[in-house]
Amino acid sequence: MINDFGPMPIANSFRKEGDEDSFRYKLTTSFCEFCKLFQINENPKVEQMFHDAYPFFTSTSKSMVSHFSKFFEKFMPSPVGDSFIVEIGSNDGSLLAQAKNMGFRHLGIDPSGNVVERAKSHGINAICAFFSEKLASEIVSDHGKATRIYAANVICHIPDLHDLARGVRELLAPEGLFVFEEPYLGSMLEKISYDQIYDEHIYIFSGLSVQAVFAEYGLQLVDLEKQGTHGGSMRYVIAHESTTTPSKEMLGILKREKEQGLNTTETYLEFANECEKRKSQLRELLIGLTEDGNRIAGYGATSKSTTILNYCHIGNEIIEYFCDTTPEKQGKLTPGSRIPVISREAAQDKLPDYFILFAWNHAEEIMRLESERMPSSVAWINIIPKIEIVSK
Repeated sequence: MINDFGPMPIANSFRKEGDEDSFRYKLTTSFCEFCKLFQINENPKVEQMFHDAYPFFTSTSKSMVSHFSKFFEKFMPSPVGDSFIVEIGSNDGSLLAQAKNMGFRHLGIDPSGNVVERAKSHGINAICAFFSEKLASEIVSDHGKATRIYAANVICHIPDLHDLARGVRELLAPEGLFVFEEPYLGSMLEKISYDQIYDEHIYIFSGLSVQAVFAEYGLQLVDLEKQGTHGGSMRYVIAHESTTTPSKEMLGILKREKEQGLNTTETYLEFANECEKRKSQLRELLIGLTEDGNRIAGYGATSKSTTILNYCHIGNEIIEYFCDTTPEKQGKLTPGSRIPVISREAAQDKLPDYFILFAWNHAEEIMRLESERMPSSVAWINIIPKIEIVSK
């Protein structure tokens, strides 16, 4: 075992006052020196995490919509008429909207019914299902092989990577590409962004681990591209074995991962020690500010904030409220810590002395929005990549 974050609720289980909030699982991590995977040891049933009330819609973030547009453009197949595009974990169809608008045959797959309905309302072809080898065979039977399979921030959610790899092998056309991106292990270790670890993130991938897992099924990692999303992500490009030459950039990144020690247990034990230090630093800062009579609120009731709040034992005795732009979270309480979530507009009437920026991976977008309406009397507390108070 590497980390022990203690008993943890489902990261997205925002509930109303009076609703039961008793489920907990033990959030611990481990590292496998054979396959190079860093993962959580226990994960809730997938049905507990992905359902008809899933509280996140990709389209709520303008920066992510823009990112997905560029993502699609870069890997867009040609010609249009001969191509079939599949997205695993398609959410509300923000990426596949590009395929629809250009006339590509396409199919989105997502296990949360509410986001699938949102996608379908915008004309996206989508089904509510968990991706599997069995489903891949059914899709091939109905639509043929996929020229492109896309996925963004969802492959780490799938417990059975072997079934996933077999499904991709079945669905992917002989000259096709499977392109996906995820929060990057190297960035997490560098920033000590332990909030990336929660129930949905069963794995935090590196190039070395992706290469090892897919090679077992005749699939080859052929390229790696660092991304700025989610505080540091990596884009992985997979092809059938011996169909594409691996890029020099990929080989360079794999070499650097070994130099960083991403293939040794000692690196992760050092990370665990740093997490404990950050926990103590954050609690000491917030308790001190509260004892001095300051009011503190959270900005961005993210999935990631659940890990920080529960690991650091921070509740409504320290944080008065969270503001968040997602209507599905407003009027509810943060998982485990039971802190009220309100809209940004409601927060304007009772601004705190300090806002903790939990949505730190969207800092640039948030600061641009808040540059005029936030008074200078409100200071920000950054928690990643380091804990610090920043005056406006």
